[in-house]
Parts: sequence; C-alpha cells; structure tokens
Amino acid sequence: MSDDDRRVRRTRSSLHSAFLDLLSQRSYGEITVSEIIERADIGRSTFYAHYRDKDDLFADAIDVLRTDLTVGTADAAPGTLRFSRPFLEHLDANRAIARTTLAASAESPMLRDIERMLVSQVRAELRGWSPAADAALLHSAAAATVGAFLALVEQWLGGERVAEPREIDALFQGLVVPGLTVTIGVSAA
Repeated sequence: MSDDDRRVRRTRSSLHSAFLDLLSQRSYGEITVSEIIERADIGRSTFYAHYRDKDDLFADAIDVLRTDLTVGTADAAPGTLRFSRPFLEHLDANRAIARTTLAASAESPMLRDIERMLVSQVRAELRGWSPAADAALLHSAAAATVGAFLALVEQWLGGERVAEPREIDALFQGLVVPGLTVTIGVSAA
C-alpha cells in the first residue's frame, strides 16, 4: 500500500468525520464546504481534489454505509430482511446525526439518497428470496418495505418508541416479512 493511498484514506476519513460531526449539530442545508474543510483542517484545494461539492461527499458517505451494511448482513437468519438490524445499530450509535438526517422533511436530498440506497438493498435481498419474481413487483415491495422501515425509525428516533435496535428490528420483521413472503410468493422460513 502506498503512502498516497494512506493519505487519500486519511483525508477522506477526516472529511467524513468533520461532515458527520457538523450533521450532528445542524441540518444538511445549513452546512457549507467552508465549514467542512475548517473542521477537517484541510485546504479548499484538497477538498476539491477529492469531492466536487458536499453532495459528492455525502454520496461517498452513503457508499461507505452501504458497504458496512452489506458486510453486516452476512450472518442474518434466512427469511429476514438483513439490512435492518445493522442499519438500526448504526443509527443507534449515531443518534444525533440520524435525527438531523432522517427527521428532515421528505424534500431532504439526504433522506432521498438514504431511501434510494435502502430500496436498492432491499430489492437485492428480495431477489435472493425469489429469483424469478417480477422486477417491478420487487421494486414496489422494496419501496413499501423501506417506507414502513423509515416510518418506524422516525418514531424510534423521536422517542415515541423506547427500545434497543434488536427490539425495533424484531417489530419491523414481524410487521413486514409475512406480507412480503405472500406478495412475492416465497416462504421466508
């Protein structure tokens, strides 16, 4: 591994940390690139050598999260939605950021990006449950599943449901898996 690779990883990690730290305090729309680079203690040209803008930085953070979720789903039980528990644990560990990100209005670009990422993840999981299922049906089922998941997450983060991630995951699984198995025509067990 070259020193350049290490520097790139360190710089990106510093930018991610600074961005996430700012997100724990304010909404996405209120954060500027200038604040990110000041918090990360890097130069403006260094930021732009890595990212076009803060949207590009956020997209990279979403890719890191997607990778973390994919790695975290390997040991999930068959017939369960594997994305949910690692995602809930991530949200629990980063509640301040989760509140500013997911409690935002439906017009939030961050919320839309997270929703798209989750729909893609769920659609891939459902494809594994039923390889022959119609693609449009899987997309609709994935979108409905993510909508239900995000509604439950919003209640949980807002304090309406006081529970551990595993409890929220069990509730979510119990609410949606039976309907999904009937809808896409598989047995989840």
